[in-house]
Amino acid sequence: MTASLKTTILNALRMPLRHPSLEAVLVGLTKGKAATSVIARMLPRHHQYGLGTVRPAVRYGIEWPALELSELIGWYLFFGLHDPSHEDFLGLVEPGNVVIDVGANIGLTALRAAGRCGPAGRVIALEPDPLTFAKLTAALERNPLLRVEAHQVAVGETTGTLLLEVRDPHNLGMNRISKQGTVPVEVTTIDRLVEQLELSRVDVIKVDTEGFEPNVLRGAAATIARHRPRLFLELDDGNLRDQGGSSASLLAQLDALGYDCTRCDGKSVTPADALVGAHTDLVCRPR
Repeated sequence: MTASLKTTILNALRMPLRHPSLEAVLVGLTKGKAATSVIARMLPRHHQYGLGTVRPAVRYGIEWPALELSELIGWYLFFGLHDPSHEDFLGLVEPGNVVIDVGANIGLTALRAAGRCGPAGRVIALEPDPLTFAKLTAALERNPLLRVEAHQVAVGETTGTLLLEVRDPHNLGMNRISKQGTVPVEVTTIDRLVEQLELSRVDVIKVDTEGFEPNVLRGAAATIARHRPRLFLELDDGNLRDQGGSSASLLAQLDALGYDCTRCDGKSVTPADALVGAHTDLVCRPR
């Protein structure tokens, strides 16, 4: 897609701001700001950095040894931009909880959850992509007081091997299970994982799998029935349709499992709300 003239001019103005000394000034201005704020819009875009451009940083009290500025989440973290959805997720986590993070990426939500759970809790981080998993384990090694167990595995409704598609090397959060994938990954189910890890409780499950959420839920049926965990799910109607589902069918699935769902803005949603084309996060509590 050809960039507009306005975007082309902005990108040209952003390019000189990639210098490390200027980045330090920008971080002071952008830390805690929304990505839609005026100052954040002036930042060099993540895709303007070459692959392999890394910076160390401390964010949320977590030490990040090498944030990749050419990749969206590394860029987002380095410049300290605020994502309110993380606070909504953390609002579900209590001290001593057992949390399963499906689609952990480089570990931001898992490490923050570990800080909330404390030493009596347990956080299980699941990430299938080899490159992303290496970044996750590097972050965990640098923050040993935050107890997170990482497993390089995808999650679905059956065990076996599936293909992972890397859609955009500048946004590894878009990685997904797909017939167009080229990276073979091991797949397990939450029910199998809970059995293998001998988890006596499961309090919170976060699922961000780019449209594969219904499959993950089907593979967690026994865990959900037994433990009634609080759920935090990404809902993206486009991604769900790519996987043969929809926002409406996911909401119907959650309703059948006995969950009441709200969007992060606090608005309740039901299967009657089709949410065609929607992209949001769902906070789901058992009835």
